[in-house]
Amino acid sequence: MPPDYEIEDEIQKFLRELDYILNTKSQIESISQKCRQLQDNSEHVLSQLFTAITRLKERYRVIMYDPVFSSMLGDDTRYDLEDDIRQLQRHILRLKLPRGPKWQPSYYDAKHLENMLNVLHKSTDENTDQYVRDTHVPVFFRNPAFENSAAFRDAEGRYDALSINLKLCLLCFSVFPVGAIIKKRLMVYWWIAEGFIETEGNEKDLEQLGAQYFYELMEKDFLKPYYDKRRLEVQTCKMPTFIHSVVTTIAARAKFFDFDSIGRPRADCPSSFRLALDRSPQLECYKGYEKFHLVFNLSANVLCLSLEWISTMKNVTVLYLGRWQSYANHSIHVVDDLFLTVINNMKHLRLLSLQGILGIMELPDEVTELKHLIILDLRACIRLQKLPRDIGLLKSLTHLDLSECELISMPKGLSKIKNLIVLKGFLVGEPSKHTCSLRDLSELPKLRKLSILTRLRKFPEEDDLKAFQLLAGLTKLKIEWRRLWKQIRGDNNQMQKQLPARLQKTEVQSVPEKTTPDYMNPMKKYLNNLCGVEELDNNQMQNNDADCPQLPAQLQKLELRCFPMRTAPHWLNPVKLKKLEKLYITASELCDLCGNIGGWNGPVNPWGVKVLRLKYMTCLAMQWKEVLKLFPELIYLENVNCPKLSFFPCDEAGVWINKKKVQSSN
Repeated sequence: MPPDYEIEDEIQKFLRELDYILNTKSQIESISQKCRQLQDNSEHVLSQLFTAITRLKERYRVIMYDPVFSSMLGDDTRYDLEDDIRQLQRHILRLKLPRGPKWQPSYYDAKHLENMLNVLHKSTDENTDQYVRDTHVPVFFRNPAFENSAAFRDAEGRYDALSINLKLCLLCFSVFPVGAIIKKRLMVYWWIAEGFIETEGNEKDLEQLGAQYFYELMEKDFLKPYYDKRRLEVQTCKMPTFIHSVVTTIAARAKFFDFDSIGRPRADCPSSFRLALDRSPQLECYKGYEKFHLVFNLSANVLCLSLEWISTMKNVTVLYLGRWQSYANHSIHVVDDLFLTVINNMKHLRLLSLQGILGIMELPDEVTELKHLIILDLRACIRLQKLPRDIGLLKSLTHLDLSECELISMPKGLSKIKNLIVLKGFLVGEPSKHTCSLRDLSELPKLRKLSILTRLRKFPEEDDLKAFQLLAGLTKLKIEWRRLWKQIRGDNNQMQKQLPARLQKTEVQSVPEKTTPDYMNPMKKYLNNLCGVEELDNNQMQNNDADCPQLPAQLQKLELRCFPMRTAPHWLNPVKLKKLEKLYITASELCDLCGNIGGWNGPVNPWGVKVLRLKYMTCLAMQWKEVLKLFPELIYLENVNCPKLSFFPCDEAGVWINKKKVQSSN
């Protein structure tokens, strides 16, 4: 069937019109400061929209020009395709706003533009994906013409060339819908729990090997990296539509999952015993669950888990009830958390994920009977307050994620999990004999990654730093000071009212070439006391460097969130952290990044950091040349909402990459 050039011309017209809309960006720049953020969002949506329609064009070319697809395409489908394209055209025409010489953009114009962009972006995304998910594109699954095509045989040959472990890892992607954004961490955890990662004769741990598998599948073009901005490392991916059809077909043949007639996971799994939960909240309809060895929550937002249903599944190794979606606003509700009281019947369970589930207040003691549990994912269980007292009985546990939980304390038994490699969300509070302290973690010889949450303003103090020194294997550390950021920032309007009348209209600006000395700022002490911000003078800080303990010298990555002081602490020191390669600082009032001795015009102690991320740093005043002087090894920099960082050669997303160093390192 010959291609429909008229439809292709329409798509080309869309792309030209989008170019026209993007070229009007300069006319929006005069909008007030209030709507500049809105403008950036609109530009981002337009960029995504352009990509979506380009993808639609590519799909159209495949459908029209490939002889296999073209032979399966009926007239009704062609008419549907044309109708959807006409609908997109109407949306784009609405965006061609008048641009007369007297026209001045306003906040309401920008708001109206954003609303139309959102509608158009949503419509485009839904329509482009709908062709594959439903009826617009022929069903390739179990289609003889598709399986006999040269393209399918080529992809199948590349699959056959994979090792058995990589084949099993690849087939896991068949459960996800077309176009899904999939996290690397999710897949690595899954592969670890299923035993798909070969460790014999390799010194790397399972997580590192899993990441290596992930990148290998990407190098072989089975996966495509997904970026919301430029990055050095890939954390999320998508599977191309054609590859997804091939992998789904192979997974059905191998009975890795059970699929319906159009390639979606079935509500029952008579052959694979791998269950993918759909949107139905009632799970008793599934039969034969005593044979299941994997339960994956694909799309259920409400879970109604009966005690009988859970207690019968004695052979499950992976119970992934939490969210896998990459967006954090996806929440899951559980009708009753009593199902956790019978989870001890799952004697072979290795991965338990309750990520993002609302309604779980306490993890019962029965969980501690899971002797083979390797990964316990409780991330974003925002109502979880208590862990089992005897959590130390989980001797096989290597990964424990408590991030974004509202826990009251850490049980003492946490220090008895000798195999723990990754611990996220560890709460540091006032010392107590019944809680696990930072010093107690020194009993974990394999601990490599630690994420800490604290409400203590002066953390870490001398005893805490000494405890850090005992963590010999620690290479990645994150510290977040919870609820201090709001206390420091406060209500700007209220703070303005509290200032003396003579200071309410005073503005303090940074000097471009040299940082303003502290003694020349008459309001400094007053504002610091008002905001609750503490700081040390440079002489006191330098004198403390030699006497006070430091962070572990072997640290490779350090992340600080909501640090509550303006002056860099003595433990944030490039001389003491020579192996540090990644430094992330978010939402802090820090005025310097240490290393500057005698001001920016004097000598500096340079960092060896290669990746630097600065977000919401409202007080940090630096120029680009100063950053390069302080971070000579820098490869990647991210600058997000740091108003006093000037002359930074970042892109629209706030990212700068030293391409020469990246190429030389590869």
